[in-house]
Amino acid sequence: NWVFGWRAGINFNQSPAQPFLSEIHDIGNDSTPSTFPQAVSDCNGKLLYYIGGDTLVWNKQNNLLNTMGEMKFGNFNNLFIPAPCSDSQVYLFIVRSDIDSPGLDYFLLNNNMDSGRGDFEKYRIHITDSFGKGMGFIKHKNDTDYWLLFKTSIYTMHAYLLTKKGI
Repeated sequence: NWVFGWRAGINFNQSPAQPFLSEIHDIGNDSTPSTFPQAVSDCNGKLLYYIGGDTLVWNKQNNLLNTMGEMKFGNFNNLFIPAPCSDSQVYLFIVRSDIDSPGLDYFLLNNNMDSGRGDFEKYRIHITDSFGKGMGFIKHKNDTDYWLLFKTSIYTMHAYLLTKKGI
């Protein structure tokens, strides 16, 4: 699934791919372009969660997750990573780049919570206060774990190992 723009989405589980309306309202408009929207699907391609450029997280039924509330960080980057060795958990990493409170935080989402609709299992776990320029991830050579890569300057990148025990 791909969620983008103003209330737009495409479901690739059907042939041909089918559009659907998402409930993202703050992902951008004509005067404010979207920043860093993300979506994550399960191994069968079924949508689990998506996030707009406003840090509001939506579930597979296009419902806002209540526990995230109206948390806003200013400019940021975000990234979903499946939890290693888990069919029910997904990490959400958020880079906060506002001057008063920079850093890297994560949230753990559990697909089994809220009667299978998903919700936050862990909320805003702080990793570092460093200013972030961006992030990405790659699979570990063991083909189970992941490396989270966090760029803090043109010359500096930090790597965090994400395993079934956490980060």
